[in-house]
Amino acid sequence: MNPLDRHDNIVLQFSGGKDSLACLHLLKPYWNKICVVWMNTGSAYPETVSHMREIEKIVPHFKEIRSYQEEWIRDNGLPSDLVPTSNTVQGSILLQTPILIQSWFNCCAANLWVPMENFVKEHGATLVIRGQKVADYRKAPVKSGDVVDGIEYYFPIEFWTTEEVKNYLSEIGINVPSSYEWADTSLDCWNCTAWLDEREKELSNLRLKYPDFWKEVRQRLISIEAAVQVEHVRLKNIVQQDENGTH
Repeated sequence: MNPLDRHDNIVLQFSGGKDSLACLHLLKPYWNKICVVWMNTGSAYPETVSHMREIEKIVPHFKEIRSYQEEWIRDNGLPSDLVPTSNTVQGSILLQTPILIQSWFNCCAANLWVPMENFVKEHGATLVIRGQKVADYRKAPVKSGDVVDGIEYYFPIEFWTTEEVKNYLSEIGINVPSSYEWADTSLDCWNCTAWLDEREKELSNLRLKYPDFWKEVRQRLISIEAAVQVEHVRLKNIVQQDENGTH
């Protein structure tokens, strides 16, 4: 039995990327039962905001949740894939380090995942839909059909390939967001300084697409690089001493 037939309070977690867009249109017969939810961190790209305004016009139930990512960064540090403990909030208390750096996990949790989870619970949703696929590089451990804290998860395109997603959207006359011309993934926060393995193309094109954004992101990346380099040199020196048999 289709899980959408068993639930009346349904949330589609919508990022605006091709996968969530495919889910949205695949489930069009159920739009009256689905609340399409977008997590706006306050640092969304302009095209993401425009895209969401268009989606809001066509679906019966649309909800925008707000967080304030830039304020979070100010208080907790720049999100990064590499985090010197000296530059964390805790480390800075002891060492008075000038630049705060935090794990991307902490930043995404505070500004994306936790607010979305709180909304799902407050909304009383019993079914959550995501565009998560087995083929995704990074994905949550939950699978389609799993029930967590009384909430069922449903991933309609779980076993689709990226090519199948693109073909489906093309077949129904829906354009893949134009951002995929210059980025490999859906767009989240323009000022993010983490997820560098996934965002190389995006950041390479940022200087041309949004030069003011790039100027700010580049300066933040330089700060992170400098902080990481200090710790890396210390580590390298210790390793080299061991290799050379010196003390």
